[in-house]
Amino acid sequence: MTAAHDVKPTTPTEPRLLSPEEIGQLVKSYRGVHGWTQEVLAELSGLQTRTIQRVEQGNPSSLDTRRALAHAFEFDDIDYFNTLKRIPSIEEVEKWKKRFDREHLLLDTCPVEGRQLLTRMQGGPDMGAICAMNVAELPRPHRTPLPPLLILRAIA
Repeated sequence: MTAAHDVKPTTPTEPRLLSPEEIGQLVKSYRGVHGWTQEVLAELSGLQTRTIQRVEQGNPSSLDTRRALAHAFEFDDIDYFNTLKRIPSIEEVEKWKKRFDREHLLLDTCPVEGRQLLTRMQGGPDMGAICAMNVAELPRPHRTPLPPLLILRAIA
């Protein structure tokens, strides 16, 4: 079997094995997403902490080590780090990002309470028609405040 670090991609779109550096970056990223320390990952995978450190530094690792890591992350495919992957080119990633930006709206949020909500709605652009009620007409907050609402506004 050919080691991952021996395979050199001929084009960015051909499936290939991940390099030890890429595996290290992925392991570190997955560990971060889970909020695990290297020690926790070592315990879950049955590996030594030093092995986790070496993998994350981009050193070559054994098939069993990569399988143990995939098992610790509960991947459906225990050979996730050992199979061919299609790595998109930078142009493809940029194309997907442009498409995503065109098809999705990114919203900014901020917490507000009842009086703030009405004030924002009345003072915002094109919002005056939503409610003609005066802020003074709103009841005073109760002793136990309700959870704040979130106002969403589009980021241009």
